[in-house]
Parts: sequence; C-alpha cells; structure tokens
Amino acid sequence: MSALIWLRSDLRADWHSPLNYAIEQHDSVTAVYIVTPQQWRHYGLAQAKTDLILARLAELKKRLKDRNVYLNIVKEPDYTSSVKRIAIECQKHNINNVYVNAEYEWDERQRDKALKLALQDQGIQCGVFHDTCLVRPDAIFNQQNKPYKVFTPYFKAWLAELERQNMTPLSANSQASQTQTLDEEVELDSLSDWYWSRRDSKRWPACDKGLTEKARAFVSERAADYASNRDIPIKEGTSELSPYLSIGAISPARLYHQLSIEARQSLEQRNGGEYEWLRELAWRDFYRYVMFHFPHVCKHRCFQSQYDEFPWETDKKAFEAWCEGRTGYPVVDAAMRCLNQTGWMHNRLRMIVSSFLCKHLRLPWRWGEDYFMSRLIDGDFASNNGGWQWSASVGTDAAPYFRIFNPTTQGERYDKQGRFIRSWVPELESVPDKHLHQPSAWQGFSDVDYPAPIVDHKATVAETKRRFQDFLASH
Repeated sequence: MSALIWLRSDLRADWHSPLNYAIEQHDSVTAVYIVTPQQWRHYGLAQAKTDLILARLAELKKRLKDRNVYLNIVKEPDYTSSVKRIAIECQKHNINNVYVNAEYEWDERQRDKALKLALQDQGIQCGVFHDTCLVRPDAIFNQQNKPYKVFTPYFKAWLAELERQNMTPLSANSQASQTQTLDEEVELDSLSDWYWSRRDSKRWPACDKGLTEKARAFVSERAADYASNRDIPIKEGTSELSPYLSIGAISPARLYHQLSIEARQSLEQRNGGEYEWLRELAWRDFYRYVMFHFPHVCKHRCFQSQYDEFPWETDKKAFEAWCEGRTGYPVVDAAMRCLNQTGWMHNRLRMIVSSFLCKHLRLPWRWGEDYFMSRLIDGDFASNNGGWQWSASVGTDAAPYFRIFNPTTQGERYDKQGRFIRSWVPELESVPDKHLHQPSAWQGFSDVDYPAPIVDHKATVAETKRRFQDFLASH
C-alpha cells in the first residue's frame, strides 16, 4: 500500500501527523509540494515569503530523506491544475491514500473538496489532519453551540480544550520502508525568478538548525520578558517565529510543548510573559476560527457586514505616501520603510500604521491588507485579515471606531529615544530629540528634507469619528 503526503503550509519533517500516520500505516510513503506561481501572483504573496518557502523546500528535501521519504517538487499554475496533478500521479504510481493537513481559507477549502471528489472517483482515500492550529476550529463552541465572535470567551474555551488534549510530542525518528519519485520534478534553481535576494538569511534561516535555535532562544531566554518588551520595536522582544508558523516550518504544537516545559509555572498561574505569548498563539488560532466559521471574511468582506458599504476615501497619492513612508509622521514612515526594505514589521508598528491608514487617511483597509501581503515575509491571510479588520473597526472583537492611535504619542511611548526612527528616517538626523516625534514643530524644520504631516491629527480624527457616527446612524 502506497501513500502520498501533499505538503502545503506544513513544511517540516517533525511534529507532522500525516507524515507519521502514513509511515506507520503504509509500506511506501512519498511527499509532494506543488509550486503554484500563478496562484501566488493572484494572492500577491511577498517575494520575501516565496523565497523563504523555496529555501525551506531545499532543506526539507534533506530532512525527509532522513525519514526515507522522497520530496517531489513539481510545478502547476494554480489550485485547479494541482488537484488534477495529484489525481494523475496517484493513478500512475498506484497510490492508495493521500494525506494532507487542513487549510482553512475559503479557496483552499474548495480546493480540498475538489481533491476529495477527484480521488473518490478513483477509489483513493483522502485523509485530513489538523496540525495547523493548536485547537482545530471545529472543536469549540459557545453555550448556544454557536461559534464564538469575541476573543476573551473563545480564549477561555481554547485553554480548556488545550489542557484536555494533553498534547504529547510526535516522533520524528520513524522511517518509511519505501519511497518513490513522481514525474516531471522541477529543480529549485529553475524557480529563481521567485527568489528575493534581499532576504536576510541570517535573520530568517530556512534550515532546521537555525529555526530550532531561534525558537529555543526565545522560549528559554526572552519569553519571560515578553509582556514588558513586546511593544518596543528596537528591542528583540518578540519571537520572530511568525514566518515559520506561516509556512509550517515549525509546528505550533512543538512551540507549546517547549513553552510548557520551560514555563510551566507561568502557564499554570496564567500570568507572566510566557502566558502572554501563549495568548498570541491563541489569537492566531482565533483568526483561523473566524475564517472557518464566517467564510465571508475571505471574500473581501467585513466581518460586520454593514461596513461593506462604508464610504472610504480613494486618494491614491495619500496611499502612495503611506506605502513609501512619506506621511510626515516619523514612526509611521520608519515602520513602512522598514517593511519595504526588510519584509518585516514589528507588531506594535503594524497596529500604528494600520490605524493611521484607516482612521487618519480613511483609506480602505483592504488596500493595506493587500499591501502587507505583498511585502511581509510572514504574510498569513487569517492573521493579516483579522488584524486589518480589527484596526478598521469592522471585524470581530474589533477596536471601537473611536479608538484611534495618535502616531506622535505612540512614537514617544514606544520609541522614546528615537533609535528606531533615526535608523530608518535619516532625514531627521539634525532634528533634536525633543522634536523628533513631531519635527514640523521645530523651528529649523524648513531646512529638513522631510514632508510636513499629510493630515492634521486632531482635525482628521474628529472627521473620522463624525463619519463613523453618521454611517452607523443611517445603518
């Protein structure tokens, strides 16, 4: 009996339920990853992310070989042709079972429905596992047996389910008895058009050794201080593991297991930095949960459907200024320039710049959502969509419309000495520290090659609140 593992956003050889199950149950186990350039373009994935995926595949070939599983890398334009390719390969190579890890986005769910039907027509079984989340999205509901819409009660149920699961490590030592190659495999070097030469391979290693050390360093050395350091962009206060969770190079179950060993007391007492970081893993699950139960959010629609008709502005020049870091608000501009040059943005900065786009410029949150996906190395639809809807006050458990960050005070609070701003906005080198966060108020500003604020904070906030109030009154 032969099995095929179709890898998607689970690019690892350990903590992998489909892989372990296939090795245990089948004589021959083969893996495949389908590169889909047309689909990637359609979703506007960042080249930083596709570069990480391709680099990770090169590493994963080696790791799967250690388990006597050959990783075939093939190329198809999109999901439709990928499903057909899987069915054809199964027929050619007498494969009896296909195993996958579930993905919860709408298009991916439709793809997997088509896969099951195509395989069913050939008498082939398709097994679906749920390693993507710590708690699968169909596992918990409220007392009315309906999906949660608010994070806090969801989190309480999530914690209870996590404890009930009593998670144990998955072995990475078992080996398949046999493996095989598929037809028309592509060489990774032939996909070089998708590589982004500016990915910092030292900061974002693709090898198991590098990402294992990255996870260990955070959990063992920095997680305890996560609550106090997480909002300071210049500090290494966050885990920077989101790129690996996004492509599945590291399992959330593995991270939880490490955390439960290193910080058992913090998790049991439900306080401290480690517990706060676990809460962030729960937010990651929550946005997948929302996407699963309320799939309209996958279709360019607001969770709160009445806001689909909200009259956002369409000022392309203002949007370009935001994208390029030319708004006249130093912390916003530094954050956007950092994103454009590195493919990464600190979470506090993501909140600041998204609030600015939606509440100061009143531009469509979908524009920001798409732009982030086109730049971020950790671009993840569920988390990105959930975060943007939260900032725009149109999502589940969103910030109220009148909660609007003041970018000047945010900069003063979280980049007090201006080290982050100065590292990305060199035009402000001559501006004294006391005026750095509001350089236009400095008497020497006319000699600085830096734009004046694109909007007046007080006036635009008042107008935004008025527009939301008027909209809600009429809806």
